[in-house]
Amino acid sequence: CTGVARSAIAGIDDPAWSSVPTVVIMRPDGAAAGNEIEKIWKPFLFTDTKQDKLPAKRADLQVAWDDTGLAIRGSLEADKLGQRPRLETRNDDDFFYGKKDDALLLKMEPWKDFFQPYLKRGVEAAKWTPTTPANTKEEWKAFDKASKDPAWPAFTAFIEADRTAMEFVKSGLAERFYKERAKRPDASLAEARHVYRPGRDFLSELPFSGDSFQVAIDFDPASERFQRLHDLPQLPWSLPDGFTAVPDTDYEFSAYLCNDDKPELWCLLAPGIPRYHYYPRHTRGPVGQSAIKDGAVEVRHIGDRNVYYMKLTWARLGFATPPKPGQDFGLTCKWNAAGGVEFGSNYAVTKSNGLTLHPYWSAPSSNSVRWSLLP
Repeated sequence: CTGVARSAIAGIDDPAWSSVPTVVIMRPDGAAAGNEIEKIWKPFLFTDTKQDKLPAKRADLQVAWDDTGLAIRGSLEADKLGQRPRLETRNDDDFFYGKKDDALLLKMEPWKDFFQPYLKRGVEAAKWTPTTPANTKEEWKAFDKASKDPAWPAFTAFIEADRTAMEFVKSGLAERFYKERAKRPDASLAEARHVYRPGRDFLSELPFSGDSFQVAIDFDPASERFQRLHDLPQLPWSLPDGFTAVPDTDYEFSAYLCNDDKPELWCLLAPGIPRYHYYPRHTRGPVGQSAIKDGAVEVRHIGDRNVYYMKLTWARLGFATPPKPGQDFGLTCKWNAAGGVEFGSNYAVTKSNGLTLHPYWSAPSSNSVRWSLLP
């Protein structure tokens, strides 16, 4: 059991941290890039084979408490600190096609005959050989003709300055839009409102991706560890304990820096919150994931490290009054940047467990390390 020092912490660079013990987590040199289970189930996330091995990486974890809550400070060796859009103000409709996209496509109407030539340039005439296919020659001729049109520079300047316009042209959507409107003048992208728009990767904006620091806390008594099933009752025909993932987390939080240079502290799990990944338009219950307003959060790049700080109030953690010294709990964490560093990895006391931290398609180390509040 790891002791949690009692100390009134006021922020990320409070001098009081110097008296709080530090747990050092090392990712060994040559560690595999990515979670092995993730690679099996979602191989499309690991298409880059240039970096199969990761360099050594150090992370530090400190945990302190007082009557106001639990203070957690995690830092990771890093060259820079990434930012992302604020999740609390995300507009899910921005990720899908809709009538709002018609206006952009209609701006490109004068250039609709340029879409195909821009994409299919073929092989320039100077490089033709006796085996050059006839269709390749025709594609080049069409491109050569279009590129000499006086309107061509305006077209290329427009799509190169507008990422969405470029995606519409490259994906073939712009060409299809005008083919549909030739048959039905009222055709609109509102008819494709359930189709993801290209050009924006929502996965990289989720709280378990990129430069983020995840913390999972479990208040099940140590004697009942891996026995309580929380919101997932075991069915009589299911596998016995120890042969499947076990819900061993009561509360899960993530801290990261947003594009407005301010941090966000996100609650991914708490009693009553369904287990989901907060995809755009993901079905949600009356109580769901949300930004945390009580407590405190700071995220900064200090020296050669990304440093994350969160202060979780005891009320947020389900306590009506502050706990007493001796209160024990499970706590684990994960830094997601630069290939990831995971607390508990390769510890004898932990095992791979798909329900400890989001995302649930991976299997981080279980929430098995116990912590106890010191006097």
